[in-house]
Amino acid sequence: MTDQTITIYLDDSGVLDKNHPVPHFVYGGYVFLSLEEKDHAKRRYIKVVKRLKNLSGRNDELKAATISLDSKRKLYSVMNPFRSITAHVKTDRVYDSILSDKCSVHRYKDYVIKLLVKRTLEQLLSENIINPDEDFKLDLNIDEQPTSTDGYYSLRDSIYEELKNGITNWDYGTTKPPLFNKKVEVNVEYFVSDHNYLGQAADIIANRMWVSYCQGNINMRKRNNHFLLPFP
Repeated sequence: MTDQTITIYLDDSGVLDKNHPVPHFVYGGYVFLSLEEKDHAKRRYIKVVKRLKNLSGRNDELKAATISLDSKRKLYSVMNPFRSITAHVKTDRVYDSILSDKCSVHRYKDYVIKLLVKRTLEQLLSENIINPDEDFKLDLNIDEQPTSTDGYYSLRDSIYEELKNGITNWDYGTTKPPLFNKKVEVNVEYFVSDHNYLGQAADIIANRMWVSYCQGNINMRKRNNHFLLPFP
């Protein structure tokens, strides 16, 4: 039996608010196909971070919002060998009721994350990178955001249901089959980015994708092995 552990790191950029003057919200991050690949990416990223800190004399986190364009490009480019993903929400097209209060916004964010994860895994299955007839484990790491304990379990359990049991829509009498046929394990962790280098890498790509939409610059979104999911 092969080890099928997929690790995903996600961060967001922009504001999910109907009245915000910039109508773009993005989740961006990276997908690692093995623990070895994840560790390799971390080592590469740390090497560039240390070099940039030595040059600048900084000792804090190199966040996209506080570093130069050149530094952002270097931190973005060092992750080129790895799969990346983006979910883009055009906020002025989202129903008012969805963004009416904080709880609704959090539920919508969870929906975006869940669908981004599912579509990413469907892509990996279509490329025969993962096997639906083998045990599967997903480690999903998300930049820390306000959420209740119920919200944490809701996201984890809803992803598990989609992957393991499929979804039945009783209103329309339709059933979507599960993605995996054997054992499925889903872990969701919320990280603090100043202690997490791959979380910092997710911040950089999320910011770049957000800026690309703000500027209407499609060239900033061109990457090899990149999956983009638009909303709504």
